[in-house]
Amino acid sequence: MEDIRHLRGSVVTKQCLEYGMIDDAVYFTSGEVLGGMLLKEGDLVNCMAVRDGAQGGWRALRVEKSADAWEDGGRTSLEADSMQLRPLIGTVTSFDGDGGYINQTTYFPRYSLWEGYEPMKGDWVQAKYFINPTQWTTQAHSVAPLRYCRRDKVCVTSVYGNNGVVEDSVFFSLDSLLLPAHYQPLPGHLVNLVMVESSQSIYSWRALCMAPCLQRYCETELQSIVENKGELDVTDYGQFGDLMIGERRELVLWIQSLGSCAELLLLHFSPFTIGRCLEVTVGSEEEILLKPSVPYTPSDPRPVPPIPTHVVTVSTPKDKPRIIKRRLPNFLPNYPVSQALRDCVEAQSDVLVVQPCLGEVLSPSNMHSRFSTLLWLEELNAERELREFTINGALLRKGAVYLHLEVLGLAEGRPSLNIGDKIMLKKPRSNGVVMECVSYVTEINDENVSLRVNSEFQRSYLGEPLDVEFSYNR
Repeated sequence: MEDIRHLRGSVVTKQCLEYGMIDDAVYFTSGEVLGGMLLKEGDLVNCMAVRDGAQGGWRALRVEKSADAWEDGGRTSLEADSMQLRPLIGTVTSFDGDGGYINQTTYFPRYSLWEGYEPMKGDWVQAKYFINPTQWTTQAHSVAPLRYCRRDKVCVTSVYGNNGVVEDSVFFSLDSLLLPAHYQPLPGHLVNLVMVESSQSIYSWRALCMAPCLQRYCETELQSIVENKGELDVTDYGQFGDLMIGERRELVLWIQSLGSCAELLLLHFSPFTIGRCLEVTVGSEEEILLKPSVPYTPSDPRPVPPIPTHVVTVSTPKDKPRIIKRRLPNFLPNYPVSQALRDCVEAQSDVLVVQPCLGEVLSPSNMHSRFSTLLWLEELNAERELREFTINGALLRKGAVYLHLEVLGLAEGRPSLNIGDKIMLKKPRSNGVVMECVSYVTEINDENVSLRVNSEFQRSYLGEPLDVEFSYNR
């Protein structure tokens, strides 16, 4: 059982590098501070704290620096700030009819959609979103297409199954396309459409709704049918009007002979239909058997290693720095990845909760924080990609000075290694203990890497399999 408290207007009484205390009673780390904001002693904060058991200590789940007082008497809260609508521009990454996600993180229900808008994966949209204070996720309040326009009298150039293309530039899908009743577009049809900006393969626009153009039957041919012929009087009742593609209509004619003698009257009227050809693809039974039964999904055969209970690290001294006569000053400070952002990415949570600037339109006021966050996200992604090249059960060759490791794919840059990079060598032992040794790349020859390790580890290595983890060289 856990006790939860909501503290408002509390004071940061102690602040160290990675942790601090609120009111000398609630412990917090930088990862719990909303937005990764740096706090200092004396700052007023609002926080949500939890205690494990009756005798346990209090620790913060979420900390927010208090803003200036509102006009209603200084009432500020985390919930009030979270319910503030923020702008977001992104792409629809999924939609199941009842709701979907923007940029894989921001959920939107169907009732938040612009009237008449049926989204599809790949659509560019602009939304207003808020942060759910109970689950710390983002949800859209309103969703509309980012850009849309209308095009008239354009030609359907191709149709393949439920998908097609208009003017070789506008994609459409019959699953999401709004059409008049009993109409289906075919190649060659002239149509009017409304399109929205969308990333669909090589196409940048998607048709949202489509209707065929009105086509008039040839006036001269119709006039030749209803005009008088010799002593025959032709009278039509009603107007032929306009026809849609595929539509059929009848016109009633009254024909009367005005001559003195009976005449044999033979008039030929052939019904007509405005239509287009239908493309048919012919296949064989063997071709059907070779088709995939389900969409391809790559599998990851690598086993998930158990989490060790204890890790013993053996360090390796770095090479002595070369003596250089000229010493250049270093003017650049260090910019480590925000711990709150790292925790958010590793937990696969919504990045917008930590950095709302990513959903805003780029401006001078948010340019610094926006591009700093993007650079950090690139770095976190590079770390993740490098971890995918982990080698389990590698056998190293023991040399006189170095251990030699064969890394398949190194010549193609998978992974990319440089001299001086750090590589972790791990050897599992009994009772969940893992011995890890820090090694450094000293030589690279094609796909063979020479590693400098601790001298004691070098002597004791007898060729047993090791797990190899590559480290990102910042």
